[in-house]
Amino acid sequence: MAKLFIFIPFEENEVDKSKDLPEQAIEFAGTFAKMSNKRIGENIDAEIREGIEVVYLDSDFTVSAADYIIVFAHGSKNTAGKLYSNDPQLSVATSIVIDQLKEAQAQRAQKILFMCCFSALAGHVAAAWKGEYRNQVVYGGDAAISNLYSATRTQIRACCKALFQL
Repeated sequence: MAKLFIFIPFEENEVDKSKDLPEQAIEFAGTFAKMSNKRIGENIDAEIREGIEVVYLDSDFTVSAADYIIVFAHGSKNTAGKLYSNDPQLSVATSIVIDQLKEAQAQRAQKILFMCCFSALAGHVAAAWKGEYRNQVVYGGDAAISNLYSATRTQIRACCKALFQL
């Protein structure tokens, strides 16, 4: 049975839980837990019977072949090698993110969605992942994701819907 992981690629104690990444991920997981319909559309298009688990860079988690994973961070058009948190001073190298995903066996997931601004651009995290795991269904974003993040209230489902398959 499928589980959806929302991976925030920073150590849990580094990110402010009252800001958009953790707050929205936790809110999404809590709302989903209360729903009787466990189907998620928005490019996931699956029954998520095992629920949603929010995980961080320092979390111990393993992805199965039935699972789905969202990488939830901020990206920059001009900085392919880093992802950012809500605090622009807090960044992580995409190589570290990719290493953690490999350790969690994310390459086995049904789909991996890089919900990061500009993630689908050449040299950025989604494009790099797809280059290594060509047979996996990979979604990434472009400037449309940055427009959604700029909105007063970003919704995780709206961002998922704006991603496209690489």
